[in-house]
Amino acid sequence: MKVKLLLWLILGLFSSSFTLAQSPFQNMPQTQLIQYAEQGNMEAQLYLAAKYYEGYGVKQDFEEAAKWYRKAAEQGSMDGQYFLGVMYGEGLGLPHNEELSAAWFEKAAKQGDVVAQNALAGKYEWGLGVEQDYHQAVYWYKQAAHNGNKQAQFNLGLLHFEGKGVPKDHWTAWAYWRKAAKQNHAKAQFNLGLLYATGLVGLDKSQAKYYFGLACKNAETTGCDEYRKLHEQGIK
Repeated sequence: MKVKLLLWLILGLFSSSFTLAQSPFQNMPQTQLIQYAEQGNMEAQLYLAAKYYEGYGVKQDFEEAAKWYRKAAEQGSMDGQYFLGVMYGEGLGLPHNEELSAAWFEKAAKQGDVVAQNALAGKYEWGLGVEQDYHQAVYWYKQAAHNGNKQAQFNLGLLHFEGKGVPKDHWTAWAYWRKAAKQNHAKAQFNLGLLYATGLVGLDKSQAKYYFGLACKNAETTGCDEYRKLHEQGIK
């Protein structure tokens, strides 16, 4: 079987520490919410920004979302900083600017936001808004991966598999993909299946079938295809 690892980089568009459902401002009238935000209440600014970003109870307006995320970010909110990074990177409500996107991700990453750490690592891996630097990519992926971010674990596994910024090492790739797979990362599960199916970490078609099956259950259709092939071969 030819190795065709899944190489997608997913930055993740939502920070892990702030959601609309968790906010004490959820049932507050819009006029009162705006008043709190204008008075400098950072949580109110974040909630208002999120409402405009999602179109939750208001007309979706990325420019208004960016305005309020910026006010929170300038007060040191890592959620505000992260979302400004997203919005500059996607050109949502702001001019598309990879340099500013990376700069805001870095501010949030240095405060410990694991989603921003993964996003910043991606900027370094692909040279988006910063000079391409695999060593910096590895550094920031590790920060997020060691804090349990499954996408960073997956991405770090890819760098070890390909030998970018680190020595090429299939077993280290296996270890990071296994961490992500335990968190139901479908592409990591699929890649583990390929490692076992091709013998890169020891030929074990039963384990390959197991991981392809997990990937299939998590909606990775290529996992379904590989699982079916092994099943037809009589692999238990």
